[in-house]
Amino acid sequence: MKNFIKLIVLALLFTACGDFEPVVYDPATGQTLAYFSDTTSNLEVLVDDSGAVTIEVSSTTLSTSDRQINISVNEELSTANAENYAVPATAVIPANEYSGTFVVTGVDVSVETTTESIVLQMDAVDGGIVSSATHQVSIYQVCPIPADFMIGEYEIVDVLATVGPGNGTSNFLTGTVMIEENTATSRKFVSSVLPAFTGGAPVDVTLDLVCNEIIMSDIGSGLGCGGGGGAEYIYTAADMNSTYDIADDNVIIVNYTEDPDGSCGGPFEASFMLTKL
Repeated sequence: MKNFIKLIVLALLFTACGDFEPVVYDPATGQTLAYFSDTTSNLEVLVDDSGAVTIEVSSTTLSTSDRQINISVNEELSTANAENYAVPATAVIPANEYSGTFVVTGVDVSVETTTESIVLQMDAVDGGIVSSATHQVSIYQVCPIPADFMIGEYEIVDVLATVGPGNGTSNFLTGTVMIEENTATSRKFVSSVLPAFTGGAPVDVTLDLVCNEIIMSDIGSGLGCGGGGGAEYIYTAADMNSTYDIADDNVIIVNYTEDPDGSCGGPFEASFMLTKL
């Protein structure tokens, strides 16, 4: 009987040692874990100028003294040219705080309008350990846009379209839209795609204004024609984007790609026109 009890105890000990227990960090007494508060950020660099983005770092515990975190760039994972940015070697979480910030700056030496990445990692923190999760900064060139450019009521009408007109409707619902600022360099409005089939259901249209080019974000329809392996009929950015003139926003042409995944026989080149009212 005693031997039986010993075997049970040993079995329990081995089971306890073999189980994996995730580390739980106690804000008051646990081990310190430092980490990036977010996984991504955008660094917009003005053409022939500079830009900056503030990145937050956090800790699972409080401390009565400042804590320094060593930061570095993972060059193997990064695609941006190092001449276009500067990253501080350290970040500080102030005493009695859970988080702190540091600033990554960019300068337009050879920054492109297409996005490139700066992948940051933590190497060490005072009195604790660091998360292995990285933070990706997307750096790209932007051109300043007046706050009142391409804002207000516009009439929208198809210029070049295939699937909509081929099925007795339009790609975008003809009518009046209200264009608003989305960010300093993008605009947004609400419209409808293939209105005869969607019942005029609203969709968000976002246009990025990137140094004289207009880039439309993806738009889904929730519909398909059975082609492209059952792909959805969508709109994406054009292979050749349309342009804008910062001095004249009365008539804007937006190019896009219709049905890029071939659900309805695409892809097709397409465009619509916005006329200021």
